[in-house]
Amino acid sequence: MKRDMDLVRKILFAIEDQDYVVAFPDILVIDGYDESAVKYHLTILSDSPYVLGREHRGVIDEYWLTWQGHEFLESIRDDTRWKQLMEASNKAGAASVEAIAKAALAMGIKLIFGYVGLPT
Repeated sequence: MKRDMDLVRKILFAIEDQDYVVAFPDILVIDGYDESAVKYHLTILSDSPYVLGREHRGVIDEYWLTWQGHEFLESIRDDTRWKQLMEASNKAGAASVEAIAKAALAMGIKLIFGYVGLPT
């Protein structure tokens, strides 16, 4: 299965919307995606610095965002910025999460610097 960055983003939002943890797979339903795609992406996200998972009886069945996950999600929250990032990463052939995260951070820094009058 190919990684779908739009699904990754939707999963991060869904986890953030929960009170504490997402119990898998019953609670997490993402419109337009089947359960196997969501499970796969949750599993690989638990291998990233953005999501932690707790294992029970050999199955990871609870997920929550890490501090870095919250930071990444904040940097990709804006839909317009997300679309720009996806277009740029597809054109550049650099659709890695790390490249997207660094570009999103750079975009956010540039915006903040502009708002406070610092040179960008």
